[in-house]
Amino acid sequence: MKRWVCNFFPRGLALLVKAEEIIVFATIMFVTLAIFIQVILRYFTEFSLFGIEELVVIIIAWFLFISASYTVHHRVYIRVDLLSVLLKKQVVYQSIDLISLFVGIFSCGILAYLGFKYIIWSAQANLITTAFMISTNFQTIALPLGMGLIVLHMAIQLNKLVKEIHKSPKT
Repeated sequence: MKRWVCNFFPRGLALLVKAEEIIVFATIMFVTLAIFIQVILRYFTEFSLFGIEELVVIIIAWFLFISASYTVHHRVYIRVDLLSVLLKKQVVYQSIDLISLFVGIFSCGILAYLGFKYIIWSAQANLITTAFMISTNFQTIALPLGMGLIVLHMAIQLNKLVKEIHKSPKT
């Protein structure tokens, strides 16, 4: 059982990251194309597509949270590493990294939980969008999903960091 999980997890994670990459690319291309078409139509024909702004906002919500998760996986997000730059010790850097990962996991976990609670509330309140008259949950589901993916990526980074700390020689 354990061997199956160990073999599946890296492949599953690679598939998840590839899916994030595709979603990020597709959403930004759709938004760019939709806004371009809208601008061209307004400029040349003084006509606009119905509901395109609302659709773009929904797609941008997905882009925002999925791309945030993708950047956390690749560790290209903004971090404050002033102490590790000033002190230049591996132990200090690892300690700061450990603390920042715990804080990130905790805060993103809270955001995922609150986003999930908001989705339940908005479903009960039957909140709908103004143009398409669809549930606002199509947009807001991106928050807990994105935050959950961020927590997953940070937990993997935390696991790697703890293994690295245990392997490093004691000073």
